[in-house]
Amino acid sequence: MEVPAPPSAPARRIICKPVNDGDWLMKRDLPKLHKDFYLKHPDPSLQNERFCFGNLEEAHPVVGKRSLEEAEEYRKSKGIMVQAVRGRAAPKPFQTFQETSFPPFVEELAMELFSTENSNALPFPIQAQAWPCALAGFDVIAVAPTGSGKTLGFLLPALVHIMAQPQLQPGEGPIALVLEPTRELAVQTHEVAQQFCDRTSGEDRLRAGVIFGGVAAQQQTPMEAEPDFGRWPEVLVATPGRLLELISMKRWISAKRISYVVLDEADHMLSTGTWLIHIKELLKLMRPDRQMLMFSATWPQDAEKAASDLCGEELMKIRVNPAVPNIPQEVKLFFGSYDGSHDKKIFGPESARCLLGLLMTRMAELVRWIKEELREDESILVFVHNPRFVQQIVGHRALREALRNDANGGIAVLDHSQPHEEQRAQYLSFVRGKAKMLVSTFSLAGRGLDFHDADTALSLAVFLFDFPNSIGDYANCIGRTARPGQRGGRVVAFLPEGRFWIAGELIALLEHCGQKVPEALENLNKQDQEFLSQMKAGMLQLLNDGDLAADELCGGHYDKEKKIWSLPRGIPSYRRKLVHLLGDELGVPHVSHGDGAERKLYISKDRDALPDKYFVEGEPVVILHHLRGQQTGTVANPHVNWRQRTIQIYISNPAVGEHPVDVPVEIVWPEGKQPAEVPGLARYPAERLRYERDFYNRGYRSDRDQRPWKPTGGYGAQNRGGYSNGSNGGYGERGERRDAWRRRRGVASEVGRGLAGGRLGFRLAISPIGMSDQPYQSLNAGSRSKLSMVYGVNDYEEMLREKMAENSEIAQLKALSPDQQGPSASATDGMLKSGTEADGKSKKGKREFPTPNKPDPMPRELEFLFTRISPEQMLYMWNVYTALFCSQCACVLAYCFMLSQDVDWYLATALFGVPMAGLMIQNVYILHDVLHGATFPPYEWQKYITHCWADQFSLPWEEVVLEHQRHHASTVDLLVHGEFGWDPAGWLYVLQEWTDKWYGWLTVPLVPVWHWIGANDTGALFAMLWYSNFPDQGAGGKCNKDFWAKWIPNRIRHCLFVASLWTCVWLLGTWPLGRPLSEGWRFFVPVTVACRTGFTIAWTFFTNFNHSHWWNEFLALNPNRSYPILSRVMACLLGGRHRFNEMLFHDLHHAFPNAVGALSQRGRFHGWEKVHDAAVDVLSRGLFLPQADGNQEPPMQKLQQKRSLLAKSGGTNHLSS
Repeated sequence: MEVPAPPSAPARRIICKPVNDGDWLMKRDLPKLHKDFYLKHPDPSLQNERFCFGNLEEAHPVVGKRSLEEAEEYRKSKGIMVQAVRGRAAPKPFQTFQETSFPPFVEELAMELFSTENSNALPFPIQAQAWPCALAGFDVIAVAPTGSGKTLGFLLPALVHIMAQPQLQPGEGPIALVLEPTRELAVQTHEVAQQFCDRTSGEDRLRAGVIFGGVAAQQQTPMEAEPDFGRWPEVLVATPGRLLELISMKRWISAKRISYVVLDEADHMLSTGTWLIHIKELLKLMRPDRQMLMFSATWPQDAEKAASDLCGEELMKIRVNPAVPNIPQEVKLFFGSYDGSHDKKIFGPESARCLLGLLMTRMAELVRWIKEELREDESILVFVHNPRFVQQIVGHRALREALRNDANGGIAVLDHSQPHEEQRAQYLSFVRGKAKMLVSTFSLAGRGLDFHDADTALSLAVFLFDFPNSIGDYANCIGRTARPGQRGGRVVAFLPEGRFWIAGELIALLEHCGQKVPEALENLNKQDQEFLSQMKAGMLQLLNDGDLAADELCGGHYDKEKKIWSLPRGIPSYRRKLVHLLGDELGVPHVSHGDGAERKLYISKDRDALPDKYFVEGEPVVILHHLRGQQTGTVANPHVNWRQRTIQIYISNPAVGEHPVDVPVEIVWPEGKQPAEVPGLARYPAERLRYERDFYNRGYRSDRDQRPWKPTGGYGAQNRGGYSNGSNGGYGERGERRDAWRRRRGVASEVGRGLAGGRLGFRLAISPIGMSDQPYQSLNAGSRSKLSMVYGVNDYEEMLREKMAENSEIAQLKALSPDQQGPSASATDGMLKSGTEADGKSKKGKREFPTPNKPDPMPRELEFLFTRISPEQMLYMWNVYTALFCSQCACVLAYCFMLSQDVDWYLATALFGVPMAGLMIQNVYILHDVLHGATFPPYEWQKYITHCWADQFSLPWEEVVLEHQRHHASTVDLLVHGEFGWDPAGWLYVLQEWTDKWYGWLTVPLVPVWHWIGANDTGALFAMLWYSNFPDQGAGGKCNKDFWAKWIPNRIRHCLFVASLWTCVWLLGTWPLGRPLSEGWRFFVPVTVACRTGFTIAWTFFTNFNHSHWWNEFLALNPNRSYPILSRVMACLLGGRHRFNEMLFHDLHHAFPNAVGALSQRGRFHGWEKVHDAAVDVLSRGLFLPQADGNQEPPMQKLQQKRSLLAKSGGTNHLSS
């Protein structure tokens, strides 16, 4: 009997090492590139008889005899237009597959794919002309309708090109590079390429690969063994972000062998502000004589200019008409309806309700159409702008009921937040007929995707629930019904009022396709044209220095003195856009000014008379900023983004050349009209200043694969001189998932915003605890990134603003802190008021409220200490908190598992108890860090996990924040507790008040016991104390409205969560261990003992130790507070030297609880040593400003004087080794 062979080990991928191409492009003896395999290149050095023995067009028995007139007649019959932009004349088109010079396996597979029972395969028009041009080595621009065979138009010549090049060696590759804008298109193109590569074998075996973001780059590297042998594939399909990461940042891919480059969906790839700069950077790494092919369904003017600059000496442009397929189209107009493009289109507290109301009309029409007009054999593809609407449509009850009667009535969803595998599964369920409807965003499925399967032919009804941003995007969307393998289809488009400006272009497209134009659309366009004709007459009158008569104002107002024509507020926004376009055409200065309903359009011959800045495309401008003074640029887009108050400027940068950047309009001036001096800091908000600083001091990034380039905020992936995308430090689509999360949370991710998700200008009226008024300061460029890879920054800012508004008590208590406004800031009684006597002095200390001595001017080396932490750092801390909670749960489960496996009880308890207590120590310090920096969690559930292990009954998170702020408002001097009012932590200090006396040692040993039974901030006794004092009694006593509506429900929810957690602990000690329910205490008790022990150790050090007399007297003996041995010991106990800084400088923390916050938190992001040195520097300046005579000197001030005397007598401010 034969022994079966052991299973083979899984194929291993190579561990890529950075390649060093050096200056190979500077060499004059670059190897010759052979790319003409059809017409015999006129340069003898570029001829290769092995692959092209002569002019194959002339040698072919059919093509050679075909006259130029016959070739032109064929082009006219197929709608082909060809233009030789540069170089030789265009070759004759291939009219059959037999006329091509492809290898036999290519021709065989093409015949299989496109032949039917009744007819043999014939090339599509775009293929007929693009193939000979590509085989002849031309650079090609090919524009053809969707579904016209463009993919094979560039893939098949690529195979011939590859076979003519030397074989790849390990570490080399690719040869042919295909760039796709999205990963969905990249995967689809790779599947087509793989079909042809699978037909090759032996020495001629070709391989196709695909790389895109959203997955680890290590999973996309070549195999060590067969078939790659350490080589990248000959055909590589990639998204620009991931490619630039691997070729420029990681340097895993060499560009030496890339000689055939394809841009699919080139109109999108080359449009200003998308991937154009990336592509330019990539092409700089490749040989200049490479072959470029650009394929697209539409071809705007900006793409034409960019393509001409990128292509080589021989360029052929091919266009196939009609540009739009002849597809049945139905357009429905919706007056007053929201256009779906921006979440923030509607303002005010009722914005969400208004938005839903505007969408209801369209939802009702969609449901009606499905019930009455949808055919049984049709599948529905619904497009929307915003991913939030995807979920709203999918969850609509009436819609689901309308589809329920269908056997395949399911709904598939394509969402940016889905992993690639889930998107693929949803796509296949739709194209295979398992789902009746697919709902997707335009960016995911609006371009290039084929909605067909080998075994299923769909009849597709495309439903544009939102209208695309441009008529070119509309043409791409409706082309989904005309893909190969489909049984025809139709289009239903909803045109909301916000898109009425596109009516003229839409009518032209419908007429071009032979479709009937809806009467309502014709009437709308007719009225708009009449309005525009009146506007044009008025503008021309203004240009001729004439005054406007009343009948020429179109309902507006004309100021004769200022020569300004203002249109009425009630004019629809789409008509304002039409007027702007007309003004651009005529060269009349015009601006829209005002917010919301007050926004009006102003027109004047003199641009200086307008109420806002006006710019002209291409005009030189000057940018003035407080960091770099003056910089020049040219206007890329003259229209001001009125939501973000930015304008797009071309700025030259040595790294990437000239590129468009969104710059705040307040600092941009037409050349020659700029002020003499740089505008003062008060001229525009601090977030604008930080915007400039980050842009001019940092690099650039792409926020996502479909996003324009924007200046990076500097807090995310920590730019290291290259580029960053999303939160993974590289490129790809991970940023898309973050943006999808942001949209689902209700915050728009607008393509036109100033920083495209990177803007971190905090717009809170009241900052969270621990956040100073200083703008954010980015981390060092070389430091490790702390950016959350889950949460979005912008929506976290939005949530913080809402939470701070809801919890006004926190803001009032924060205002009582020493580094805020002090006691005078509050006019409230009771808990929210500082306790001072009539003379303004404290009851205990007999002194006025002290004023912290904040360094002024602020030295550069201390700026980081007084700078508010960034939202990324806040999110990072909450992520750490969440990971800590998971670790605590894992410890409990591990303890249960050990006991269930009959591990010795003492050993198991020790293995569990020590780590669990250590985690609880970390819990307290992280809790304090979060209290002083990231007041509220990004997710609601996270507030329940902050201290749930401390006791079986405790305070909710919001009230922990409140009591801690009460503590800082009342205790400024560490040794005078409750000096300025009631300190809720006061009873924690009672047992140590006599530590400066001999009999203090009789009570100090009771401090840990006091903590252990729950007297600390997270314990049950403390919760009872707080509940008895807060909230203050109102008119109805404790039973007032706020008490029942706000505090009681929150307390109940928190207590229910804590009770549920400890109930689970009790249950873990029962059936998993084979015990009855009554014996759950045997597991419960060791767990709570370990937890209480950890919290007791941490709180004892944190509160009593830091506030003790002898510890502060001990610190006063060393001006530098440097204790190398002690710091190492405490670092082991507390979890790092940055924790020990909290003990060393707790007096500094109480002087600046908001401006500086937690010292351990600062050390987490800036290093313990840097924080230590900065804190010593602040101490040397004095923590508080001197007070007038008559104020009693507190104990800590006396210790400060003692420290100063020691420092003057020989102390230094450096950290001892």
